[in-house]
Amino acid sequence: MHLIPLDHCATPSNSLSSRPGRSELGRGGSLVRNPLSPAVDWLADQHSRWIHSSGFQIQHSTSPGLSAIVHKAMPNFFRSTTGLVLLLAWFVSGCAWVHQTATLHLNPQITPSGIGAGRTIAVRVDDRRTSDILGYRGLDSQDASITTKQNIPALFETKIIEGLVAKGFKAVAFTDQSAGVLNVEVKEIIYTTDLEFLKGSMQARASLRVSTTKNGLFFDQNYSGTRKETILEAPPASRNEELINAAISDSVQRMFEDSRLMSFLAN
Repeated sequence: MHLIPLDHCATPSNSLSSRPGRSELGRGGSLVRNPLSPAVDWLADQHSRWIHSSGFQIQHSTSPGLSAIVHKAMPNFFRSTTGLVLLLAWFVSGCAWVHQTATLHLNPQITPSGIGAGRTIAVRVDDRRTSDILGYRGLDSQDASITTKQNIPALFETKIIEGLVAKGFKAVAFTDQSAGVLNVEVKEIIYTTDLEFLKGSMQARASLRVSTTKNGLFFDQNYSGTRKETILEAPPASRNEELINAAISDSVQRMFEDSRLMSFLAN
């Protein structure tokens, strides 16, 4: 089950305004009004108002209307429990996500220094991710993917060069003639969600492999960034981006916080 916020949810079109099944046949063929009909109708109206006040998109679906679901599912005096369960199930899972194109930004906190002393470093970044998909929207679902149209190597290269310059190096983009090459592999950028009972979580992970060779010595180290939050409903697109951006920024920041790497490049 997953709750759906504003950006990109579809709800049944056979919809909340219809009110079939208010009365049912009792014994002897007489019509008996469902005693919970007013409560069910009120819940349906509240759900409809919440959908529209929250800015949800409404899309056609073959799902039956909310009142029809609840009225039909509640036999005799068990109607209250069953109906509310179905109401909750429809409320949290009756919507469909759409694809998200994320905009990634790197904002690592890098402390300036003069350790580089003007030494030239050429930066080469390769995208080694196994998939272009960052993750999926919703809670514990794979209904709609999250991707980006950005050039991942260029994104990281720009920020890493800026960071090296802040550390006192003369950093440039890699060319075939470059000496003193810093190799950076983007191994993963992954966004996941999970749902346990009525509590959810969202997590973003990023991992870099950094390597370089100098005077016959080889340096090789992984740096990662992870951000995780507990959530009560599926996050909107903007929140997904914030978490992913925080994770990728952390991975680059960890790299510049490694004094061994900085010393290896400088000496």
